Amino acid sequence: MYRRRVLSGSDGRSHLRYDCDVAVQSPCRTQTFEIESHGMRQANADQYELAVRAAAVPAPKASDESDADAEGSVVVQERPADPEVKPPPMYKVILLNDDYTPQEFVVHVLMKFFYMDFDKAERLMLLVHTTGSAVIGIYPRDIAETKSEQINHYAQENNYPLKSAVEQTDAD
Repeated sequence: MYRRRVLSGSDGRSHLRYDCDVAVQSPCRTQTFEIESHGMRQANADQYELAVRAAAVPAPKASDESDADAEGSVVVQERPADPEVKPPPMYKVILLNDDYTPQEFVVHVLMKFFYMDFDKAERLMLLVHTTGSAVIGIYPRDIAETKSEQINHYAQENNYPLKSAVEQTDAD
């Protein structure tokens, strides 16, 4: 049976201490081991509890030890390596110019799907009109594809040929 105690060290770090009854040869004795948590959250400490239960091996008993708490101590001081998390690749949503879609509709689309204010939407609409295309937003792939599909579907519902495309950004 395990008992879990959280102890605070003088250095401000928390220590988890587990006491368990372990049968060694014939007598039953108490084994104690600690985990230094380095400020980890409780969920990580609970994961440590499972790992320590599986991996704990009782230390050899010293003949002159008299303290029952220190008997069979194993101290585990591990910190899991933080996995390297890369940011997701980003994709540009590009709005393409055409000769038939009214400028007001383009402004309406930018305000509706990209939550732009009127002035910013109008500036981007004029940029698309003068240059032929413009990057409207940069998002992870799923979001960029969804926004592009929303624009294309909405324009088609309203009988306009407005199109948008998705393109991966340059890797920097």
